Amino acid sequence: MNSNINMLTQIYAFLATIFTFAIISVALYYAVKILGGKTTFKEVLLVNVLCGFGLTIVAFLFPIGSVFAFVALILIYRHFFKIGWFRAILAWLLQAVILLIFLLILIKVFGLSSY
Repeated sequence: MNSNINMLTQIYAFLATIFTFAIISVALYYAVKILGGKTTFKEVLLVNVLCGFGLTIVAFLFPIGSVFAFVALILIYRHFFKIGWFRAILAWLLQAVILLIFLLILIKVFGLSSY
């Protein structure tokens, strides 16, 4: 019985990870499109998976890994989306804003908050 619960927990965690990558990818896709970048949703999903796992490792391994990870993220955005430094940083910021708006809408629709 306990192993079934453990397996269900792992399945839910895996599905939550996939859902999170999809939601973040939608936010990044629209951020890049708004800024005039060239991309497809499949490419954005690939970039998010690459950044999510790869940059976590970089941030963990190096003492100032977060700085390296951020610079690497901006370089990846520049390369894949064919945008400059400024637009890559704006895409990163706009992705966060779009994601925040989406989460606030979800909270309002599903009543996940007391206010």
